[in-house]
Formats: sequence, structure tokens, C-alpha cells
Amino acid sequence: MSAQTGQQRVDHAALTHGWICNGGTVDDVGLYSYRRPGTASFVKVAYANGIILWADGITSARERRRFDGIGKADRLVSFLAEP
Repeated sequence: MSAQTGQQRVDHAALTHGWICNGGTVDDVGLYSYRRPGTASFVKVAYANGIILWADGITSARERRRFDGIGKADRLVSFLAEP
């Protein structure tokens, strides 16, 4: 079994925790938006070939979050798992 890219981990976490993506699978380059229905929560993620370049989001309490630097994939997956 090969290791998952940050992009695959985020997409799986979003699906697992009830977030909706703006479309399709995330296997290429682009800006993707995820939102959690019924809340103010959303996150926008910039990907390039499976690598997360950066991400910005808002919690359900409308607090801003920025994901960049080392460990951003882990922090983003944790953000998606928050209630």
C-alpha cells in the first residue's frame, strides 16, 4: 500500500466528517472549497499534484484559520475533524 498524499488525506477526512467538496475527486492541480452544511465552516485548499500549497478556513464560530508551513496537512485534517 502506498502512502497517501496530503490531498488524499484531506479529501478522505472531509468526506468522513461530513464536509462537501466543490466537485469530483481531488487528483490534480487547483483550488478546492470544502464546506460543512448547516454551519459557517469552510476551507479553501490550493493543491498542486497532490501537495497542499496552502489553505484558509473559517470555523463554525467564524474564527479564521490559516494552514501553511510544515505540518499543514495534519493541522488541516484535525480542523476537518472538529465538531
